[in-house]
Amino acid sequence: MVSSTNIDRVFALYHAAKKAKRCFICDSYQTRILKIVSGLHKKYTEFYDIHYDQKKNAAERFFELKNKGRKTLTFTGKLKLYLNEYGFCMLVRPTNSFKPIMDEYYKSNETKIYYSMWNGYIDESKKAYNPNFANFIESFKYEYKHTSGHADVKTLATLFDTVKPKYGIIPIHTEAPEKFRELFIGHNIILVQDGFVFNCD
Repeated sequence: MVSSTNIDRVFALYHAAKKAKRCFICDSYQTRILKIVSGLHKKYTEFYDIHYDQKKNAAERFFELKNKGRKTLTFTGKLKLYLNEYGFCMLVRPTNSFKPIMDEYYKSNETKIYYSMWNGYIDESKKAYNPNFANFIESFKYEYKHTSGHADVKTLATLFDTVKPKYGIIPIHTEAPEKFRELFIGHNIILVQDGFVFNCD
């Protein structure tokens, strides 16, 4: 269970699955995101290159699991036999459509379930608590495997002092952008609102 927009983590899981000779599966929503990123960036690095039509090595296949009009995602027929034979890594979103697959494979001793998102989403004491996430994942025995991509204050200070930005620093992805002026004295902190266009000419 990982955020569909945590692109580098998702691509890392894809490559890990391929290296382990396992099939890689995600639903149509996640596949669309991966294809957009891959199309834009695979010319720069192989990290974003997914072999969607690769059939040479069966165990390293990419599968897009489609809903086909039903509200649930299921493995059926030859696909199920195929995946059971080679094993697979599947990206899971906390929706009811994934429940049938999760419920079935959770019974197997060979199945491992990992939660790889911030634990604040499943902690009732946190402001960002999401009951849908919590109810979905808590019904399974899972391992928490998550590494934040956020730098701490000391690391940000080192970055700013090293880069020495010419125009200034625009805080993003933070609930308290004004704190930057207190924490990073000596740097030009530029506070902007969503939708504002900043022109540095």
